[in-house]
Amino acid sequence: MAEHLPGPMEVHIKTKTGTYHGAGTDGDIFVRLVDYEGKTSRDLTLHVWWANKWKKGKEELSVFKKVHVSSPIRELKLWRDNTCPNDDWYCQYVKVQLEPDENGPTYYFPADRWIKAGQSVWLVAGDCTLPQNFPHRKQQEEELKELQERYAW
Repeated sequence: MAEHLPGPMEVHIKTKTGTYHGAGTDGDIFVRLVDYEGKTSRDLTLHVWWANKWKKGKEELSVFKKVHVSSPIRELKLWRDNTCPNDDWYCQYVKVQLEPDENGPTYYFPADRWIKAGQSVWLVAGDCTLPQNFPHRKQQEEELKELQERYAW
């Protein structure tokens, strides 16, 4: 387990949009962090300060001050609101760095999935968890059902 840093702290969140056709979005994207003690941050609105927010193949940085969460980060909730409803977003990954000015720890959350307007997903740091230990069973069941329908004979 990583070094314990108490909150509140500065947090840098990087999101990487995939390179698939239509992967980018102009929709609004949010993150909520959860630490190993189960404390959750406030809802963090990711910002890109120009038009064409999340472009295909680009990594975007959002900076937050005074986030009340401690290290290590266990998981995060990533979601889109209903802005740009026909504009799905392909998120490749999310990186979270705590206290970057002090060279704080960075946590990697692989996503590798499409996120529709109004949809949320929970991501585990490093994506290292056994399916039976994944804490968000409903999400897991919905993803399995979608895959079964997609690949049905």
